[in-house]
Amino acid sequence: MIEFYANVAVSSKTRLVTVTLYNLLVEISNLQNKEHSYLPRNKMASQENSILSNVHDALARLGQHQGDSYIGRGAKLRAIDKPANVPELIGAIDQGTSSTRFLVFENKTGTLIASSQMEIKRITPQEGWVEIDPSSIMLSVYATISNVYDQLIAHYNLPIGSNFETEFMPNLLSCIGICNQRESTVVWDSKTGQPLYNVIVWMDNRTKYIVDEMIDLIPGRDFNRFKDKTGLPMSTYFSAFKLKWLIENVDQVKDALREKRLLFGTVDTWILWNLTGGKHLTDVTNASRTFLMDIETLEWDKSLCKHFKVPMDILPQIKASADDFGSLSSGPFRETPITGVIGDQSAALFGHNCLQLGQTKATFGKCSGSAIRL
Repeated sequence: MIEFYANVAVSSKTRLVTVTLYNLLVEISNLQNKEHSYLPRNKMASQENSILSNVHDALARLGQHQGDSYIGRGAKLRAIDKPANVPELIGAIDQGTSSTRFLVFENKTGTLIASSQMEIKRITPQEGWVEIDPSSIMLSVYATISNVYDQLIAHYNLPIGSNFETEFMPNLLSCIGICNQRESTVVWDSKTGQPLYNVIVWMDNRTKYIVDEMIDLIPGRDFNRFKDKTGLPMSTYFSAFKLKWLIENVDQVKDALREKRLLFGTVDTWILWNLTGGKHLTDVTNASRTFLMDIETLEWDKSLCKHFKVPMDILPQIKASADDFGSLSSGPFRETPITGVIGDQSAALFGHNCLQLGQTKATFGKCSGSAIRL
């Protein structure tokens, strides 16, 4: 049994959540496997919902906080030095609309050393609505990280067991970066760390009426009214419209806002919050797709937040894409610094070496269709 660890902020203290979820993840994976495709769709959905319910229960169990040097059931945590035969390695979390991947590369050569991928289930409550369970995103992150850890142990014959409850190698990875689906919107409780609603995915169009109502108030119905400040047309894609819908329509979100417990973020922020034990951060590429950031100042814009009735204190701190985003606070790569966060399309632009004005790249994706970025 593999144990996954997450951290949430509880009453301003970080508490360790020990979640034994490996079998649940295997069950979900098996249900999605082709060998189980004979199951009727409604029966498969029922079984998946039952498993995810158990996942939620497991995530809700809080372990007793015992200080940085202790973990799990009180066992002493032992750090082991990295052997000389292991080169400098860097890790990357790639969280997309259809799956999550964790990859480890050799820094000097760029050689892929290990990787793991887990599919993400999308939820469609009604036509035009697309959601993802925020807990399933984190479970996929933990699962792929754990799988890659085991691969590295085998690949380098490391003198450490797969039970990272008692042993870990703090410098096995030099750093980790995060790449993520953009615009998708998450809200959660700052005191419990629990999500208040499913992730509203970038392609969701439930906010069309909000966009239309706002455009109707603009002379000439100019949907580019805020483009000078945001770089964006008014569209259902962007997070501000999704956040406005959540604040206006979800009672749990209304209560959390009134009681000063509401936090907002895109998927990168949600992942960072969980991996670092409560750091509320984002980068400029993700913030630029919310419709709330001024692209000249690279800061949240007061007038835009006022226009959408979004309190600025629920927004994450904006940082450069290459910056200090904290360190993993638990799990097999605990203490590894997170030094980069970037939205997926921006990452692809950079990855294809499009660094000069006028250079372009085209994306043909499984979920995002095709896109051209300048």
